[in-house]
Amino acid sequence: MERDRQRSEALAMAPRACKGQDTRLRNSLNYAHAIKIDAETMLGGYLKEGPKATGVRTLGGGTGAGGTMQEPPAIPTLGDLGLTKKLSSEAQMLAELKTARAWGAGNVQTTQRRPGRDRGGQR
Repeated sequence: MERDRQRSEALAMAPRACKGQDTRLRNSLNYAHAIKIDAETMLGGYLKEGPKATGVRTLGGGTGAGGTMQEPPAIPTLGDLGLTKKLSSEAQMLAELKTARAWGAGNVQTTQRRPGRDRGGQR
């Protein structure tokens, strides 16, 4: 009974939160979002400055088809840190954007497709 009452109260509150009538909830969500963006920006700064994982290499030259394996350095990969490539990329872009704004730069390099270009460079 108590769970049903709490559920119905939560469902009744949801439309107000979506329409922005509940300012306390909206302010809390905005504050939480700002904290998340700041944390991702800091993470991006750490990732940009830190060493990059290189992986395993074969010893002995050649094409690498049968040499002994060299132990990789003790640099953690994104997977070891529990991060995805997408999160890493977005965090590094936020860090770059923050430094560009701090220096007053007007443009930040982004990876966008040029309009009018399809696959293979055909128009």
